[in-house]
Formats: sequence, C-alpha cells, structure tokens
Amino acid sequence: MVKTYEGFSSLENNFTSEMLEDLFAPGEVIWKKKFGNDVSILKPGDICDAEYLKKFWDRNAELNVLSKASPKNISKGHQLFLSLSEVHDVSDKNSLRSEIITWGNQLFWDDKCDCSILDLVLASYRAFYNIDKQTEANLIQSSRLLFKRSALVGSLVTYLATAIGYTDFKFLQDLYHTCFLLDYSIDNEQMSSELIEALLKEQEASGEGVRTLSKDSSVEVFIQHPRASFDLALADCAGFINQPQTLRLIKSHHEKIDSSGFPKQLNSRELSDIEALMIFVSNFVTVEHLNYTESDGAGFIKNILGENSPKMKSILSQRLIGLISKTLDNLTAGHEKYQEVVGI
Repeated sequence: MVKTYEGFSSLENNFTSEMLEDLFAPGEVIWKKKFGNDVSILKPGDICDAEYLKKFWDRNAELNVLSKASPKNISKGHQLFLSLSEVHDVSDKNSLRSEIITWGNQLFWDDKCDCSILDLVLASYRAFYNIDKQTEANLIQSSRLLFKRSALVGSLVTYLATAIGYTDFKFLQDLYHTCFLLDYSIDNEQMSSELIEALLKEQEASGEGVRTLSKDSSVEVFIQHPRASFDLALADCAGFINQPQTLRLIKSHHEKIDSSGFPKQLNSRELSDIEALMIFVSNFVTVEHLNYTESDGAGFIKNILGENSPKMKSILSQRLIGLISKTLDNLTAGHEKYQEVVGI
C-alpha cells in the first residue's frame, strides 16, 4: 500500500504526534528546554526515529519544528506522482507527465522560486515509498547518512526519469526503491566508517574510494558490491519490487561514462539512458546537498546540468543534458504528445 498523507501543515510550528508517522523530518526539530539552551534534535530531512521521538512526546517535552519544506509544494507533487498509478491510457499518462514537468520546472528549474529541494524529497517519499519495515531497519542501521542520501537520490532520479519519458508508476516506484539498495550488500558487520568514507569519496572522483581503503578484503568488498548488492536485493526485496529487472541498475551505478568507473569500465555507448541517469544522480549527490534550506531548490536541477567540472564530465553525457534540458527548458513543447519510454 502506497502511503497517502495530508501534509505537514500542522507541523510548521508546534510538534505533534503526526511526526511519528513520517520517516523524514520536514524541518529542524527543536527541544525547548525549561532550563538551559534549546537543543536541536533533528535536522531537516533527518530520519524520524519513532522510538527516539516518542521519549520526548511521552514526557510532554516542548518541541517545535522550524519547517524548511512547503506543505503546498509537497502535497501537489505527491498527488501528481500518485495519480500515475491511477491512469492507464497513454494520453492520460503523458498529460500527467506534462503537469509533473511543469510543477518541477517552476520549483527546481526556475531560479526565481523560493523553495527547498526537500519538497521534492518528501513528495516522492509519500508517493513511492513502500519498503518493508525489516529491510528499512537494516538499511538505517547500516548507515543513517546513506539512507538519508538515498531519499534525495531517489527523488531526483524519479522526477528526471519522468521528465525524459518514463510514466509507468510501478517502474518509477521500483526506480525510487532501487536507489535505497545500491549498497545493499555492505551489511551491518561490513559497513565500517572506512567503507562509508570510501563510498562518499568515490562520488568525488573515480578511484578515490579504493584509495581510502587500507585492507585488501575491504577493497574486494567495495569493488564487488554492485554485483553483490544486485544479487542480494533480487533475493530479499521481492515484497516491494514490482519488476525485478529494474534492480539491474544496481550493477552499473558505479560506472562512469568515460570508462573510469567499476566493475566493468563501461562507457556512454554501452549504457542506456536510464542507466546513465542513475549513474549521474547517484554520483552527483553529496553529503553537502543534505543540508536542506528554505531556498536550496531554486534552480537546483538547472544548476546541476550547467556545472562544468572534471567530475561532471565523467558522469553526465551531453545526450542526457540535452534530453533533460529540452524538456524542462521548454514548457510549450507539448509534452503530452511524447511517446512513453519503457524498460531499462
């Protein structure tokens, strides 16, 4: 069952028990202590640990939320994405796609809108998230930071996939969930701080991840984890994956379009558009992007595509730039006339 929520309108000032029902915080949660300085207990986008928050709730502690997200933007995006699950006619799907493109253009392409990229994160979460509690607990225990990052990666991948023509709800949901499973094989015992650092360093530049590892055994786990994660996800995650073939994207998420990635050193000619999109977003998003503010969404996607750096040249092809820019930069193009794209 896909979650449907009304919004965070009641959370803009005073904390309520509704917070316990959501996985990611819409803003900074402040504990207003009776004596002493106020304490920040959650940052925007942090995982809302129900047991942790319940301790404050049960003690009648005064908690306020300094919201960074817009209930209006979240509700609109959530309903648009969710509506894709209710239509089957191609023309209806493409009309919805046009609405989704317009919604995202106004918020994350146009640099004049004052909004947070957290709006996209929360809208996507509400529309697509359906990971079972046991897998969720394992992923969070493995690394809370990577789990939080996965929510941003998943939201960007699904929005941009919709923009370039993917409108099948089940595929988009699988695409979103796959972003949480990219490092699935690095389990609780193996997920050391060294491996987490290696994963994050590899996003900065090809080969940097391996260079941070001190043991041959860790290097082997790191190099083989795309294939191992695919095998394990295929075996474990049938309960919330609609089309298992989508998980194949896990195997190529560390490749680079210039053949500097791993494990197979593929190049842009050997990658599909959706593989290239996953590689681009999963390698682009860094920890710094998780410091959500009220206005970090303005022009976010347009600025990404315009970035000129050695890193971007290794993960973002001119073809993908063209596909996305042509769609998001021209709202009069008649998106509803485009043909739906399927498959990976």
